[in-house]
Amino acid sequence: QMTYYAHASLQHWRAYGTRPNVIVPSGNLGNGLACLYARECGLPIGEVVFATNENRPVTHYLETGEWQPFDSQQTLATAMDVGDPSNMERLRHHWSSAAALRDATTAERVMDEQIEHQIRRGPEVWDTVWDPHTACAVEVRERLDPDDRREWMLVATAHPAKFPEVVEPLVGRDIGVPEPLAEVMA
Repeated sequence: QMTYYAHASLQHWRAYGTRPNVIVPSGNLGNGLACLYARECGLPIGEVVFATNENRPVTHYLETGEWQPFDSQQTLATAMDVGDPSNMERLRHHWSSAAALRDATTAERVMDEQIEHQIRRGPEVWDTVWDPHTACAVEVRERLDPDDRREWMLVATAHPAKFPEVVEPLVGRDIGVPEPLAEVMA
């Protein structure tokens, strides 16, 4: 997954000469860890924010400094329903304290109501249909100061067609399945 961040950050760097900040939907933390590792390798990546769902082990650790697994809570962002992320061990090994990890990243929790809100407004505001996981990243970006002019990349970790039972009622239409995705899902 580090290659995604290498490619995207270098494209951005070449086009604009700045380090993009990144918001990563995070459950088991593999994608977020890859982004942090890519930055540690020297790739031009600025601030990294983990957008989590209602499951709170990461935000709890960053807020309290105490690692505590939790029971997984079912949410609309199902791939992020992780109460004991397996990659947390890697994060805690590389960044040996909560303070060190807080220097490397922050995390924000997003509730189901906020996910629904972002999916509903995606077509009219962004001309895009969000999946529940990407909607978490969009929500976190919108929480930032409106005067914040830093450049942000929001990571889309899934296609909305994988979640028709969540997405279609919220956008009020069939979203269809792209042929390559249909082949993989068959």
